[in-house]
Amino acid sequence: MLKKILTFKSGQFVFSRKFSDVDNFLIEAQVLYSTVVDLPILPELAARIEKEVIIRSIFGTAAIEGSPLTEEKVAEIISKPEGKEKFKRAEKEIRNLKSVYDFIAGLKVSEKPFKFLLSEYRRLFLGLL
Repeated sequence: MLKKILTFKSGQFVFSRKFSDVDNFLIEAQVLYSTVVDLPILPELAARIEKEVIIRSIFGTAAIEGSPLTEEKVAEIISKPEGKEKFKRAEKEIRNLKSVYDFIAGLKVSEKPFKFLLSEYRRLFLGLL
């Protein structure tokens, strides 16, 4: 069975029940995943990757909210020790996001209920409102 739908941006899209190659791709993906899932990772590499993921995550979150800062500027703000200096709004937002990330990272998994996360929402807007 084929069903053709005209989409706004992509033109004609065809839905079909024919997917013979999907099984092969699924098996290949499962084999590749099981191959790499148990490989050890060096601690310094894990720390670097984690730092990059946090920077990119904070940058992405801030960008969605309209932040004009670049990823490099976000990394610079995160790497500076917190002092008594005054920050612009965008920089303060980055510091607040980093503060929430650090706080949540220090919690045990059982301490992360939805209600708690809502209470931490205040931390995001510290000094902004």
